[in-house]
Amino acid sequence: MGPRINTNRRLVVVVGLAVALFAVCVGLFYDLFENRMAQVGALNSTLLSLQKTANQSLALRHFIDTTKNAREKINLYFITKSTVGSLIEEIETYASRATVDLVLISPSVEKIKQGGKDKYLKFNVRTEGEFFNIIHFLRMVESMPYKTAITTVNIGKIDQEGVKKRRWFSEITFNLISYIDK
Repeated sequence: MGPRINTNRRLVVVVGLAVALFAVCVGLFYDLFENRMAQVGALNSTLLSLQKTANQSLALRHFIDTTKNAREKINLYFITKSTVGSLIEEIETYASRATVDLVLISPSVEKIKQGGKDKYLKFNVRTEGEFFNIIHFLRMVESMPYKTAITTVNIGKIDQEGVKKRRWFSEITFNLISYIDK
């Protein structure tokens, strides 16, 4: 029985070592698995965040594309430095339609409040023509599709001897408030 006990002991030691080695391998595998799962979780959360950002970017792009026409239409109601020339042409067209002579002094940029950022264009206009034509021109200026404020209107007769039709003049000052200084 001596050699058999020795063999049993060896067998127990070998089985014990195998179980211990198996336990160590399982522990290492579990630790490695846990670390990988944590990294996968972090990567998954980063991926979800990037997908959310991409979806928001696509939604914003879609919004920008679908509102392009509306934004362009709104921009027509504002005058910028680059579109002042077309506004002056529009005012000259009003004078032509009303059959009045027009002298338009170059518009000046004014601040709405002292020290404020908001600005407006100040126009000084002088017209000459028949009284009703001057009134017609004034109405067209008032009904421009821009936010305006007429600040002063002076109307008077031009004295001319020997002329049947009486000529009138007007001096109009108005502010174009829907001006963007850029």
